Amino acid sequence: MLSPSKFLTVSAADRRLYQRSPGDAAWSLFLVQPPYTPGSDRSPICCGLPNGSIIVCDASGGRFLHWDSATGAWVNRGHPGAPLAWTYVQAVGIDCAVAQAAQWIAWFNGTTWVRIGDFGFMPVIGRGCWASSLNDIWAAYGSGGIGYLWHYDGSVWTDLYPQMCSDLGWSPNFPCKVWGFGPTEVLITTFWERQIIKYNGVSFSLCATAPHYIGEALWGTDGTHLWTMGSAYAAFDYHIYFFDGSAWFLRKEHPGPSVNGFLNQIIGLDNLRLLAHAYNGAVQNYWESQDSGLSWVLTTGFTSADVGQVAVLWTELTPSILLAPQNIQESEWLLGSSALGVPEIGLAPQNIQEGEWLSGMSCAQPSIGTSPIFQTCPYGYIT
Repeated sequence: MLSPSKFLTVSAADRRLYQRSPGDAAWSLFLVQPPYTPGSDRSPICCGLPNGSIIVCDASGGRFLHWDSATGAWVNRGHPGAPLAWTYVQAVGIDCAVAQAAQWIAWFNGTTWVRIGDFGFMPVIGRGCWASSLNDIWAAYGSGGIGYLWHYDGSVWTDLYPQMCSDLGWSPNFPCKVWGFGPTEVLITTFWERQIIKYNGVSFSLCATAPHYIGEALWGTDGTHLWTMGSAYAAFDYHIYFFDGSAWFLRKEHPGPSVNGFLNQIIGLDNLRLLAHAYNGAVQNYWESQDSGLSWVLTTGFTSADVGQVAVLWTELTPSILLAPQNIQESEWLLGSSALGVPEIGLAPQNIQEGEWLSGMSCAQPSIGTSPIFQTCPYGYIT
């Protein structure tokens, strides 16, 4: 599976899709904007898939929009049912995704959304959904002292919160976010106790107690490389911590602005390149690290009064990586844009036969190739 290479976000101010690579001075607009304005009262309202596709939710219009990386176009995939409030979308595998809304869970198989769970109540926390496959979907909900931890095995939903309480010997208050690395390594944060609970496929146990409130801010590549961010509740003393499986290490103190606000999120392209999101009531601040959190740089933020416009991971691919060429007309080939591979018709200096790839150091000087999957030319593909 290809690793993610960029971050995506939707600005709350103008509801447009933005992208950035590590080290970029600022966020840049995605070159082909969705045909409808992305919007939701919960985030992320966009999701990047490892096959280069993107999903955004237009909650007001009641639709999911899908950037199909194979065709370089946006497709309206409709929706699995109303309402679309509190929508959260999480990538699963290469081209699938799971979505959590106010009252339901849905599965995206690459082309179609299917509603697979109805719960009938509004979750307090909207990023509690995670899945490793269609047969292993989790959804955490909670309010006050009431907790729910739903699990879907491909046919039946089961609330595992009672088992969690029994295995631990106490009642976590309450399950907040789910993050995992497979069916036998699932992590659940608790909102008030600052705990990370681990599920090994059979039972629950305490993985760690964080030095601060975690909430929804948990990300990692495995159980020995976990990142959290949070604060003493309502104290605004924000910290970023790294957990190696046995001990906590402070990586950043007060990463956000000096005014009161909330830290929302930390994610990474890998364990070196990290992005932390802080909100101070007026500006969406993004702090970036390229050295495993040893140093942080404040990137350009978005002016907005809307909390929760967080970033997601995305693997930027041009259609040349995904499509084998076929049915090429003589003297014609397709040129794509430098960033997104949006096709336009151009002329090739040589005749191209069906099934042949274009390769070359630049799209202006292509040469004929017959086998490479990844072209050295970043702009062109054949279809």
